[in-house]
Amino acid sequence: MKQLFCILILLALTACKKDKTPEQESTPVPTKWELIPGHYKVYDTLGNFIYEMDISHTIGSTIEGYRVDSLTFGNFDGNFNFTAAQNQCTTFPNCIRIGSLTAANDSSENRWDIFGYNVTEEYNNFRNDTIVFYFEKQNMPYWWNDGTIFFQGNLKHVAVKQH
Repeated sequence: MKQLFCILILLALTACKKDKTPEQESTPVPTKWELIPGHYKVYDTLGNFIYEMDISHTIGSTIEGYRVDSLTFGNFDGNFNFTAAQNQCTTFPNCIRIGSLTAANDSSENRWDIFGYNVTEEYNNFRNDTIVFYFEKQNMPYWWNDGTIFFQGNLKHVAVKQH
């Protein structure tokens, strides 16, 4: 009798299997190159509109097995067009490198050095359709020859992607 009882319990336990739920198809996570390019309205840190800007992605060449892509900034700071090679960020996958290796010319052909500070959760990182650019703009090596007023400053601009 005990054996029959044990067999019935074993049959009951094996018969009560949880139904498998169908696996849901996961939606692919958009890449940095799909998220960042677009048209932006840019504001100061008080929320005042400053300028409009465009960012586009350029697929780079492969150098020693490593592909280097670029972002082209149109009307950055309301005055500059330049392309910046993008490096990989492991901590912040949507990081943005600002600036170029050579001087950026403004709309009056005056030369400026523009470069961003390190990427953080808050700065130079695309999040929720927003980029808070934190960068330095200065014309120290060029102002005398370009006949402009000397400027060196750290700036913060809040760019909001338009859909």
